[in-house]
Amino acid sequence: MRTETATVGAELRELCGLETQHYNLKSVAEGFENCLPKKLKNLGYATAAIHGSTGIMYDRVHWYPRAGFDEIRFHETDPWETRCYSFPGTCDREIMDKYISHVFRNDGKRFVYWLTLNTHAIYDKRDIHDDLFDCTQYQLPEDGEICRLTKLHAQFFHQLADILKQKSMHGVEVLIVGDHPPRILNMMEKEAHIESGLVSWVHFRIKDN
Repeated sequence: MRTETATVGAELRELCGLETQHYNLKSVAEGFENCLPKKLKNLGYATAAIHGSTGIMYDRVHWYPRAGFDEIRFHETDPWETRCYSFPGTCDREIMDKYISHVFRNDGKRFVYWLTLNTHAIYDKRDIHDDLFDCTQYQLPEDGEICRLTKLHAQFFHQLADILKQKSMHGVEVLIVGDHPPRILNMMEKEAHIESGLVSWVHFRIKDN
């Protein structure tokens, strides 16, 4: 998929099929009628959104309910114990451990939207706790931005894979979508390894047994 936008622009695109000229959404009350969470709620789904940053950023605390989310969690809504560095907020690993790994244990149809945080520029190496990717094998500079980003991605998907093995995840449909191409300040790295405007996504369903 090809796109260039800010994170909140991608959210509005993927959740609601909307485009916006500005990101001051606090007072915007109309236009959310066809958002996916609202449609699914009308079909009997419990709807939830979770993000490790503050809810006032991009007015998410205001427009998430209008989009159809009933349960909404931010950094300030729960007694989270961690705070990561790539973008300040609750660490993705804690959200996976304390929320994602438990939320599908409840009965009934459920739609969960999670806006992750730790694969955000500046890809701080202090957020790398499980070093699972050897950058030298792929000719990436070991202290480069793309190396750190790839290590963060490897760490994320490794932990997610462990959670998806749980019995409560059987039958769950998973869609992972990038918001925008990675922001890389080193132009030589970017030109060598990043295809401009390209956003990755993956979609799969976990077997029922």
